Amino acid sequence: MRTKRSGLIVAVVAAAVTITVCAIPLSGASAATADPSSAQSTALPSSSGCSGLTVYSPAPGSKTLDPASVGEPSSPLVDKANARGVHWVTSFTCAAPLASRSTTPKTPNILSPNLDTQPSPSWAGAVASASEPTLATMEWNEPADSTIDDEALFWAGIGGWNDSNLIQTGTEMNDGAGLTYHQFWYESWPSETIQPVSAPTVVAGDDVAVQVRYEGGIAFFTDCNMSNNTCSNYSETVPSPGATAECVAERPLEQPGSFYFPLSNFGTVVFTNCIYGVGENPVAVYFTSGNSWPVDMVNSSGQVLASSPGPDSSGPNLAVTWHLAG
Repeated sequence: MRTKRSGLIVAVVAAAVTITVCAIPLSGASAATADPSSAQSTALPSSSGCSGLTVYSPAPGSKTLDPASVGEPSSPLVDKANARGVHWVTSFTCAAPLASRSTTPKTPNILSPNLDTQPSPSWAGAVASASEPTLATMEWNEPADSTIDDEALFWAGIGGWNDSNLIQTGTEMNDGAGLTYHQFWYESWPSETIQPVSAPTVVAGDDVAVQVRYEGGIAFFTDCNMSNNTCSNYSETVPSPGATAECVAERPLEQPGSFYFPLSNFGTVVFTNCIYGVGENPVAVYFTSGNSWPVDMVNSSGQVLASSPGPDSSGPNLAVTWHLAG
């Protein structure tokens, strides 16, 4: 019998250390014109459960977060959130990490350009191959779950294919005994497993967006709930990710036992603004039929659990449809 994990997490942080950070110039970024007092850095304490995380938020008296002023490269989602006037959280807590899971999407573990659709036991969505991807982002309406005792993850990430290092952030939809909860999470795989965070909060129907940026050994994560106008921006030190970018719906692998969770019936979820970028100051590129492959989730019997036709030719919409639980 599978043991369900704990539910919602408590948004309380004690003894966080907050420091106003001056501008740090970045090659190709806009740091030279940044206001040195436009952001602050909060190192989350061990009591928060968020080991090694730093949270960035506007300095007191400011409502705008300037990523460059805390050493973060150019950031499309942060720019969008600032334009909306969102509230940037200054701290949050982390629940106990979720169970380990598979992130290797197929065998053989190389992209197969001769296949129109890439098969995976756990992913459905789209994957783009790039030499040095440094940006992945997407937006969607958080689905409702019409079944019980199951789970689904929705995320944007860099790496992971071909068993490479993966950095990712997204939402989890988890149902146990008929009670469904939703939450944001981040992960640097394989050095850690999925780490749920307490803010922003999320419920079914919310307009949510996530982004991961990589620069010089640091992953910068941005999670936004556009429906309640709240975002978080935080970072941790990570290994260099692999040479792919993804927009994905996933069924995680439970360990010990090494079996997949039943996939939540999310109907059809549409990822909008599926974007990736390459290099230190990337130009945002939509996932399209010309630069990425659709990925279908297929079980060991060859049944398709979730499928995607891939992005349309002009981008940026990517639909993923549920078919079977497992």
